[in-house]
Amino acid sequence: MPTIIIMIIFVISMVSIEHHLKGTLRTQFEQELGIVASFSLTAINSVTKPTTGTSLSSFLDQLATKIAGSGDARITYMNKNGEVLGDSKLTFEQVLISDNHQNRKEVKAALQKGKGVAIRFSDTLQTEMIYVAIFDQESGYIAR
Repeated sequence: MPTIIIMIIFVISMVSIEHHLKGTLRTQFEQELGIVASFSLTAINSVTKPTTGTSLSSFLDQLATKIAGSGDARITYMNKNGEVLGDSKLTFEQVLISDNHQNRKEVKAALQKGKGVAIRFSDTLQTEMIYVAIFDQESGYIAR
């Protein structure tokens, strides 16, 4: 009988610890993704954008790929209308035919509050993702 009680207490404790750790890790991960998105917006605002030759979308796609290449994050740039302008996991040709993202939960929240978070399945990458979107009112860009 005491062994069963100890086992029950152990299982409850482990479930509680797992739940707490998942929440803590998720919060930390969301904060780190927010930092990457903010850094990405800063990068857009601090570089000279192309005026001839390479289109803005092509430039932003290359910038997203370079920034994401330094880590394991996916970076997507959008305008405030939800049009994808660059994505580190897509080719430029795929960016050009990407769906509009204005109705995505994290994008809507970012446009309203400056920051939006969503956990959902990515049809593009075929896996569950945590999305953190940051909207920069000055430039009109969203980084996610």
